[in-house]
Amino acid sequence: MVLLASLGLRTARFGFRRNRLAYPPIQQLRAVSLQTSVSSISNANTNTNVNIMTNKSKKKATFDDNTERWVMRSLVAVTTVVVGLNIYWEIYKDELYPRQLSLEYYNFNKFPLLAVIPVTHDTSLFRFKAARQIPEQEELQKAHAKDRRNLTLTTNELVPAPNHIIIKDDTCQVGRAYTPISYSRDYFDLLVKKYPDGSVSSMIHNLIPGKDFILARGPILSFPYTENMADHIVMIAGGTGITPMYQLIKRILKDSTDKTSISLIYGSKTEADILLGNELQILAQKFPDRLKVNHVVQNISSNELPALTRVAVPADNGGDANKTGLTNLLAHRGLIDEKVLIECGVPRPDENPLVLVCGPDAMVEYLAGEKRAENNQGPLKGVLAKMGYTTQQVFKF
Repeated sequence: MVLLASLGLRTARFGFRRNRLAYPPIQQLRAVSLQTSVSSISNANTNTNVNIMTNKSKKKATFDDNTERWVMRSLVAVTTVVVGLNIYWEIYKDELYPRQLSLEYYNFNKFPLLAVIPVTHDTSLFRFKAARQIPEQEELQKAHAKDRRNLTLTTNELVPAPNHIIIKDDTCQVGRAYTPISYSRDYFDLLVKKYPDGSVSSMIHNLIPGKDFILARGPILSFPYTENMADHIVMIAGGTGITPMYQLIKRILKDSTDKTSISLIYGSKTEADILLGNELQILAQKFPDRLKVNHVVQNISSNELPALTRVAVPADNGGDANKTGLTNLLAHRGLIDEKVLIECGVPRPDENPLVLVCGPDAMVEYLAGEKRAENNQGPLKGVLAKMGYTTQQVFKF
């Protein structure tokens, strides 16, 4: 029994040891399990991190590709819009934002009418919008007189006075010459008389400020005047023929190196028809030794509102009923003829004056003979030829 008990105990102990080898205790199992779990989790985390990094790389690559495509598409769209706007602007810029044009010698440009100021019953001052375009001084110095017409000009500084512009009536393709009385940075002014049978003058008088425009080109040299080309100039003008004379008077008096003296004989139908009367009066007062103005008025009436202030005829004028005094200006009654010219004290032909004539065709023909064309003065006839002046001394505008 003892032996069996001893054997049984040994057997039991062996079995327990064997079981200990085959089946570790729960703590060891838990440790192994925990280690295994941690390892699994670590492996899982590692795999997850790898997957996340892989996904991030894929997403980043996808984002970079999408960004590049988006940027390229945006650049293409912006470029297309910019090019389209530029093309649209070039096509429609004149309609969307009309630019201010300047006068050009060869091309007829549009000049909007800014304002109309009535001067007499049939003559008004018209102001047109125009840009002032002046070449650099070096360009001017290089330009010979014959080449000046190739420059784009708008001022007397570049095309010396007297000059004119051509205005075209586009409805009948007729052009007429008009002399601006002033040029400014933003406009030029014209004095235009309305003639019943004048298509261009009627067209201009029918224009509406802020709405209508003229087609014009120029300036074009009217007469090749040079400083001190004559000691004395006799200017004979009638009506709106005063405009080129006024241009030239301003040029001569403005130039301190030009010592030319001027006698202006200006004919008008009535006192109310005198144009630029105040301007001439101011110049005559400012330059009394260089400018003498004589008005010849066909019909003088005390009931008319004079363009200039009238005063009583001084006693030393002999009380001639055919003369009436205007402030610092002498007015003669009647038409311009030989008698009036002598009374106005014009130089004799042997004193070699320069005589300029501008006015209605009938007046020019009566005084100096018909002017046949723009570039054809025609023979000298009429009053001036009778008085002894030569073709070289007389110029007809």
